Amino acid sequence: MRAGTELFATHGFDGVSVEAIADKAGVNKAMISYHFGGKRGLHTAILTSTFDEVASAVRALGDAGQPAPVQLEAFIDLVLELATTRRPAFPALFMREALSADRIDPDVFPRVGALIRVVMEAIARGVAEGSLHPVDPFCAYWTLMSPLTLFLATEPTRKRARAQGLVPFDFPTPQAFAKQLKETVLRGMCTNRDKETV
Repeated sequence: MRAGTELFATHGFDGVSVEAIADKAGVNKAMISYHFGGKRGLHTAILTSTFDEVASAVRALGDAGQPAPVQLEAFIDLVLELATTRRPAFPALFMREALSADRIDPDVFPRVGALIRVVMEAIARGVAEGSLHPVDPFCAYWTLMSPLTLFLATEPTRKRARAQGLVPFDFPTPQAFAKQLKETVLRGMCTNRDKETV
């Protein structure tokens, strides 16, 4: 799955062969068919498992009674950790999938919707409880998630550009970007009494 994620993120679904995935993973290509039912099955498994994992973790925070601002901050941290340690190629893979409107995967799209719904419910709860300003939960989700996803997906491009001397300054780390996102966008969504929790 790690090899598939990296190759799909770099070359897109159509630009990757089963042979290339098997070579990168160091396995026989028959294993991909055996475990996932082929390249499409592997692609779907990567996306569905990741969205299920993130949605489950965010839902658990809400079930534990965490305040909405804390739950949203943990959501940002979870996405950051996933994209910088366990599945660094996933943001770029997700961006490619999101831009492929000609083929919406019926197994993946409901998982994306489930994740968005969990975060929207946290936002709506925060609005109802007064810890968040009256914001539209769907728009607020994208206000948080879009810049983070784009920043993480483009991290390899920034690293290459800096290494080749194409830009005259250093870029912030993903951790620094997430910190600023929490201190500006998320804190701006919070009412005065809950700004200190973020």
